Amino acid sequence: FGALLLRFGTWGAVRDASVEEIQETVSAVTFAELKALRLKAALKTVTTRFGRLTLAPLGNMTVGEALAWLEVLPGVGRKVAAATLNFSTLRKPVLVIDSHQLRILKRLGFVGRRATLQQAHEQVAPLLPSSWPAAELDEHHQLMKTLGRTTCRHDVPLCRRCPLADLCPTAPPRRPVHHRPAERQMRSRQSKARAEASIASAAAL
Repeated sequence: FGALLLRFGTWGAVRDASVEEIQETVSAVTFAELKALRLKAALKTVTTRFGRLTLAPLGNMTVGEALAWLEVLPGVGRKVAAATLNFSTLRKPVLVIDSHQLRILKRLGFVGRRATLQQAHEQVAPLLPSSWPAAELDEHHQLMKTLGRTTCRHDVPLCRRCPLADLCPTAPPRRPVHHRPAERQMRSRQSKARAEASIASAAAL
């Protein structure tokens, strides 16, 4: 994003640049050749459909209409469409699901093990509070993403430190803590001493 604007200045200039120039500018990303081709095609399609290069008309559409409009563009699926509506100045209340959140939803049992991003979005979005604005959905996405990166990881999930472990059917059961007889006796004496101290304090008052 930064490299494109730094080199071309405007999105109109990006649209009018060659695919080779765009690819050279975004060469650090994965699949740069494919993304350059799709980006140029998407910018040209937006210009053709709206008569100019803008997404402002999406602001007057419902969330469903705007998602459908964006998903017609080359290379745009549910994740990109939702992120465009939620994270941009449009600030529409749209749930964004990435690979981390999808993994968590599968492990929690909210969606099937083979659910796609779009299928997960269609199943989970109606469950969220309708009163949540774009900022709340943005925060929800960021928190779930952080949980997926740090705890509910793809390779080795750290279930024992997960705040959702008690709700997760795929997490191993927590082992009960068993105290040795001597420890139990000590805890019992300590509890009794605290109780007696409390009674004595109350009597003194």
